[in-house]
Order: sequence, then structure tokens, then C-alpha cells
Amino acid sequence: MIETVRVDEFLRVYKEHEEHVNAGKAALLQDAAFGIEKSAKGSWVTNTDDIEFLDCMVLFGSVGLGYGHPELQQESKDIIDSGVPMGPRVMFNTYEGALAKRLAELTPGTLNASFFCNSGAEAVEAGLKLARAATGKTGIIATHESFHGKTFGALSVSGRGIYKENFEPLLPGVTLVPFGNIAAMEAAINETTAVVIIELIQGEGGINIAPKEYVQRLRQLCTERGVLLFVDEVQTGLGRTGALFACNHYDIEPDIMALAKILSGGIVPIGAMITTTKIFNAAYGENPLGHSCTYGGNALACGVGLKVLDILVRENLPEQARISGEYILEQLKGLQREFPHIIRECRGLGLLIGIELEKIEYGGFIMAEMRDRRVIVVYTMNQPKVIRIEPPLNISRADINFMLRALRASLQATSEMI
Repeated sequence: MIETVRVDEFLRVYKEHEEHVNAGKAALLQDAAFGIEKSAKGSWVTNTDDIEFLDCMVLFGSVGLGYGHPELQQESKDIIDSGVPMGPRVMFNTYEGALAKRLAELTPGTLNASFFCNSGAEAVEAGLKLARAATGKTGIIATHESFHGKTFGALSVSGRGIYKENFEPLLPGVTLVPFGNIAAMEAAINETTAVVIIELIQGEGGINIAPKEYVQRLRQLCTERGVLLFVDEVQTGLGRTGALFACNHYDIEPDIMALAKILSGGIVPIGAMITTTKIFNAAYGENPLGHSCTYGGNALACGVGLKVLDILVRENLPEQARISGEYILEQLKGLQREFPHIIRECRGLGLLIGIELEKIEYGGFIMAEMRDRRVIVVYTMNQPKVIRIEPPLNISRADINFMLRALRASLQATSEMI
């Protein structure tokens, strides 16, 4: 068991969070027993007791290039040193347009118009508003077990009820259908439907991968019915699945895409809603400020985002993620054969990997055992039976093997307890 040495410091920080931030969250962090973060480099995080942890969660997949990447650090420092990292907002900044242009070059098909904000949830909100304004229709279809964020609209189209308690009624006109069921989707679409929003791989739903034929038929169906297809790539985008975008695995072009997480470099909040000029102008051509964000498009966030894209492409990090992910899955399936009474299934694409357990209570045992072996993992938010492995895209093979050894030992310890 890893113990906190600096008890007085820990108690001070815990009390500040308990009394002035969120008492429930403070209790969860206390129970997790990782201590207080101090520094991070690459795939490793160090706490104030100087204990290093291999982070296989990395801010729910946001730190795609690893902690403390020197080029991102230098880029952010240079922009801050300019004195206007957030910009006066009555002048152009060189980074916003450059980032939007680069995204237009990299995203599938004719997506070429970007709206920048602070998070994935905000990007989802922007996309939902865009769809209603562009089509003149109000209906929205989403899927069970999906997760699109916890702001009002994003929560309305998310697929787990526990997060909706105490906030209903939410956004009207939302229909939820089973994930992967094209017949249910076809039946739900009607003359009022503006948009279908979907994750091609449900991250928080338990790393559920949509079949290719389902996604391609959904694209066809939306085109035939005059409905916009909104693909949420907040978690899957920018190399996470072993391709630059999850869309690339399915050979489709969405009408709207949401990005965030890896675009931030783990340094500064940013989200992006990307669409076509035609759709954007249909919504906001006569009112270009119909949707806005105070910090959206600021120089600091866009400069870091632009540098992230440069590094992703130059170092071919999606391919690194693909190779590492295939290796991890191969090793995990060996562990599944060794511990079939604990592991039900291992699945994923690239470095978005889930380990589904036979019983929900096994997750707590395994995560605690992994912590004691200096590895950070967490379960998926909509499915606590699934532990996720989601490290930086450039994680080394040595670090992967460290994680696998810790996992095997943790499974053995769990097996002896149950």
C-alpha cells in the first residue's frame, strides 16, 4: 500500500477541496490514495511524496503527446510572453485561422469551417445548435450508453440516466436508440429530425466499437433523409484509435465533427466544432455572432493546438498508437485466457482499450492493486465494469510492459481475494 508521507500537506489540500471545491469529489480522491500531484514528464506523474506513477489514463485521454512535451512547453511560453495569449478579440490572431486551415486539411472530406471553444462538451453544444439552425428542424437522435458531456444540451443527448437525475426535463426533442442498431435508427428518423449525434467508439460507454456496415449505412441513411450526421470525436480524434480520426476507419465524412482532448496537448483547454462552409452559412450566414465563446479561438489554445497537429503528423503518432494498441490487446487476450473468471473481454482500437470484467466489484480491487504497483487506470464512466487503458500515443514499449506486469500481478492478487 502506497502511503502519503507529508500528512500535514495532504490534510490541508484535502480540507480546501472538501470545504471549498466539492466534498464528494474530495472524498473520492482521498479514497483513490494517489496523493498530491507535483510534476509530470512523458507518461509518468510524480506526487509530492516523490512517488512516480505510470499514467494510463492521462486526463481521460487528453495528454496524447505525453506530459511536458518540450515543443508544446516552448510554444505556450512564447505565446504567453507575447502578453496577449487570450487576445483583444477585436483583432485577428495568427493562430486561430492557421489552426482552422490545418484542421480543414486533415479532417475527412469537405469539413472546412471551425468554431473554437474550451471543451468537448462546448463543441457538442455548438454542433447541436448549428444543426437546428441550419436545418430549421428540432429533432435530435442519439444512442444509449453514449457520453457527450455534462452541459445541458450535451447531457440531453448522453445515454446514461444517472447523470441526468435532478436536471430533468432536459432538452426537448431528443430520442435515444440502441447503439449499433440501424433498424432502430431508421425507425426513429422522421420529418422533424435535424441531426444524429454518435460516437463511432463509445469511450465512456465501455469502449464499444460500432460495426463498419452500421456506420456506413447510417451515413447513407442521413444523406437520404436530409439529416445531418454529427460525429463526436472528442475522445477518439487525433490519433487515439490508430488513425488520425475514427472516421478514417469507417471511410465516411460527417457533416459535423467535435474535437477536444488531444488537441489541447494537455496544456490549455480547447474544443473545436468543425463543419462545412455550406452548413455553417446556412446557420449563421446572416448572423455570424449567433454563437460565440469569449475564450474561443484565443492565441494560446490555438497555438498549442496547431503545434499538436504538427507533431502528430510529423512523428506519425496515430501509427505508433496503432502498433502499441495491437501489442497491448494481444497481451491482454493472453491475460484473459489466464484469468477467465475475472476478465470477460478485451477490446479496443489503437490506444483506446477496454478490459471488461466479469463483476463490477472487481474493478475497485484491480485499480487499487495497480495503484500500489504505481500505475494509474480508471473505469469508463457509463460502464464501471470496464477498465480503460488510454496512455499517451507515444508511450514506450518499456512503459507498456511495466503496465502489463503490474496488471498481471494485480489480477493475480484479485484472484486470490475473490
